[in-house]
Amino acid sequence: MTVTDYYLFRRLPETKSKLKFQLIGSTKSYEPLEALRATKKFKESATRDGIEIGDLFVYVSKGADIVKDKNPDRMPDWSMSKTKSITGLFRPDPDKLFGYGDMIDTRDLFLLLFHNWRTVGDIFVDGATLEVFVVRNGLNQREAIYSMFADGLLDEDIAMLRQSVVKEEAFKRWEGC
Repeated sequence: MTVTDYYLFRRLPETKSKLKFQLIGSTKSYEPLEALRATKKFKESATRDGIEIGDLFVYVSKGADIVKDKNPDRMPDWSMSKTKSITGLFRPDPDKLFGYGDMIDTRDLFLLLFHNWRTVGDIFVDGATLEVFVVRNGLNQREAIYSMFADGLLDEDIAMLRQSVVKEEAFKRWEGC
């Protein structure tokens, strides 16, 4: 078991969509997320964010309205979606920054770190950040791997992935403003 991929999503200032988190850095190595990159350009308007070809963003909403988990005792705190459900975001201990999820239609586990994770009404505060670390084929060992993550036993793997991050064009555009 090893952490193989990394994706860093952030709610950027001036974002018009209340649920949108923009990818600002990644290892660009996890095909199920890479397949969700924009293939068309959309112009910004007074009510819509602009989208460039290659951008990757997700929508994070409260509750489990789009997650198809048949176990009512295992309902996520948040849901991540794009054109379809991606994962439920579970926080076993709401007082900690750690969580987990899984990529729909795979056996892959997502380990999650939440930063500045607050809302005002239904809108996330600017700078709310979600770090996603992928453990391929880790779903069956979800609880053990999550515990290792929360206890710091995966910190070296995570540090190496963070060092290999490529800044996304959307982040470079935002930084240049």
